[in-house]
Amino acid sequence: MVLASGEFSKELTTSVLWLNDRGLDIRCIRMKPYKTNDGILVNIDQVIPLPEAEEFQVSVREKRQRQQRERVSNRDATRRDLIVDGKSFSALPKRRIIFEVVSSALEKGADIDDIRKAMPNNKWMCVQGELTSEEFIESAIQLKESLGSVFRPRKYFTDDEDLFHINGNTYSLSNQWGKGTQDHVTRLNDNYDLGVEIVW
Repeated sequence: MVLASGEFSKELTTSVLWLNDRGLDIRCIRMKPYKTNDGILVNIDQVIPLPEAEEFQVSVREKRQRQQRERVSNRDATRRDLIVDGKSFSALPKRRIIFEVVSSALEKGADIDDIRKAMPNNKWMCVQGELTSEEFIESAIQLKESLGSVFRPRKYFTDDEDLFHINGNTYSLSNQWGKGTQDHVTRLNDNYDLGVEIVW
């Protein structure tokens, strides 16, 4: 994309630099006309990227794009079949596997505080009251704000059917799980005899 103008404001050049840093290829060309006896001459200068820095900026942008592609390709998106406590689930991602195992443990009478203590920090969000999804999200946002933090609903299971209502509270489990998922599933299976069968 090429932007041509007589002048470029600081706001525009800042925006262009920010967009270029995120993978776009935008050039700013300054065009200044000069009147002569024979007509009009136009002086053309490339403002962004500066010619002397263009090769470096392009190489930096390509490196970032390559790193982003590698991060995406390294994510484990494999889906697996799960049997837990006699129930079968097909083609689940890791985040859903841990949810179903936790859900089965709670259905068998497991203490939610014991489960929470055995998991990493920030894997649960708890709000007082038996709330709907909408009420839960609103209350969680307010609670986190009062503590100087931020609640991001997309990082938790917050649909109505995925919330746990226990002892007058509403709990939501994080959907952000990585390499440690298998260890947590194994521990829950051992502690609560869930009969978990899974192909990792």
